[in-house]
Amino acid sequence: MPDVFEKLRLKRNGKQGKGLVTAAKKRGGERGPDGTKTSRHYDITVKAAFQDGGEFERDFSIGNVLTGTSLSFGGGDVVPILYDPNDPSKFIVDEKLMVDEQKAWLDRKKRESEEYEQGRAREAEQDLPLN
Repeated sequence: MPDVFEKLRLKRNGKQGKGLVTAAKKRGGERGPDGTKTSRHYDITVKAAFQDGGEFERDFSIGNVLTGTSLSFGGGDVVPILYDPNDPSKFIVDEKLMVDEQKAWLDRKKRESEEYEQGRAREAEQDLPLN
């Protein structure tokens, strides 16, 4: 697993690429007897293959210690990575990009839902009076 300094360096200077999740194990995310939900974390293995034939695999623990993660992972998922072009064996999962994409998708779905509801309301108004 990459250390904190490697993560910071790759976040600043890493080149974007893609990796394949080859194993994923979820920890937490269950409801307790009192109704509270534990934070969700993942232990994943990601394989990155490069055009020069290099292929590297690394293990990651995903999720903030206190809050966990809103992301989910499963075997076969393709995930964005940031890697060191001088040493591609050093790479991290680009969690920020994944969260940004997730937020954009949720925002788009919310807008589509609101537009649908507004359209239904306009159609209903055309049928007024209802009696």
